[in-house]
Amino acid sequence: MDQLERSWSGEPERLAGALQRTGEDTVLFEACPGFEDGWTTRVAVSPRTVLSCNRNRDEPLAPVRKLEKLLAARRSRGGTACTGIAVLAGYELLQGEVPNRPGPGLPDLHAWEVDASLTRIEAGRWLLTSKDGDAGELERWLLPETGPEPAPLQRSAVQASTSLPRDQYLRAVDTIRTHIIEGDVYQANLSQQFTVPFTGDVLKLYGQLVRRTPSPRAAMVTSRRFAMASVSPELFLSGDGSGGIRTGPIKGTRRRHQDRLADSAAAEELRRSEKDNAELLMIVDLMRNDLGRVCRPGTIEVPALASLVSYPAVHHLVATVVGRLEPSSRFPDILQAAFPGGSITGAPKERAMEILRSLEPLERSFYTGSLFWFGDDGSFDSSILIRSVILTDGTARLGAGGGIVADSDPVLEWEESNDKARALAEVLGFVPEDTR
Repeated sequence: MDQLERSWSGEPERLAGALQRTGEDTVLFEACPGFEDGWTTRVAVSPRTVLSCNRNRDEPLAPVRKLEKLLAARRSRGGTACTGIAVLAGYELLQGEVPNRPGPGLPDLHAWEVDASLTRIEAGRWLLTSKDGDAGELERWLLPETGPEPAPLQRSAVQASTSLPRDQYLRAVDTIRTHIIEGDVYQANLSQQFTVPFTGDVLKLYGQLVRRTPSPRAAMVTSRRFAMASVSPELFLSGDGSGGIRTGPIKGTRRRHQDRLADSAAAEELRRSEKDNAELLMIVDLMRNDLGRVCRPGTIEVPALASLVSYPAVHHLVATVVGRLEPSSRFPDILQAAFPGGSITGAPKERAMEILRSLEPLERSFYTGSLFWFGDDGSFDSSILIRSVILTDGTARLGAGGGIVADSDPVLEWEESNDKARALAEVLGFVPEDTR
């Protein structure tokens, strides 16, 4: 943990701050040092919103098809992975005729065009790439290797709240277990959402989050209506532009410990846990099925079934599923087959989502949705938006949850949900267990 924290340099945050102009949006993707499997670190230069819409109840894929037209137009002109379109997709995007529940009132799909970006080559060295291909297309931007730590945020003195207080969360777990026993589902990923007043600087918030919880898929985006700071560790889908596709579901969590022996014991206990391995296996089967709808027969493989990956705050079990897309598969087909991700819904997915809608009082919005990067070369990458703070109207929203199975202990599930939220909650100035 200490080694990862010491490796933080703050370069992407400082670059984003230097490029940010009054009234202009921000798009930043970061793979923190110390992780082998992250997305490319890049900071957009003057990104512009080109699409912002809500789900279509009569034609759920309509917003996605609008996005596909934008992508097709850009890719027909060619380009590199360094320029493209960044996209936020909310969890409810494809749910169509779903009764409205309270939520932050944000779009279900929001897209930015990025015609120029700075891509990190190594510490202190950045590549400036423009889609126009002008004389400044390949210039190196040199920076010091380290920068000052972000200034502490002003902590809120107002009590944070949760959408599912402890007793309600425990009852919801029992309800899901009853559905499992009755054969409705095998698993469902219950979540709670914390809210706390916040009027601080999103750049400072992002810097604090990355310093506290380095991530392979960290990100910060801002628009006039909202902002988001994410330290998600989870890959949703990535594509290499030539038909290869990959997903990396996460299941199973144990809290990290400062004591090395206790930390090693927690990791080993997770690695050997029959419950957590079975939970991950169910989601792997779900994702294999989802990808099978858009991939060539016989190409789906699972090169890693349950790898133990340790992050600064928690240990996780992570799987890898890969395949080769059918030549006819387009992004709307892929999204319809696999979105939202199986690890944050359940199995079977549709029935699990129905049950979760009946138990979770708030819409999830961007929480457990996805952030995408579509390169102009045809490649794409994305995260599942866990460990993410959504900022709008002076309020910070943070979600956390866990997969419920037949032998789940309600109290332990509630504690796991809080453990997942803890690192981010501490930055925002509250303790998950103290919310009401």
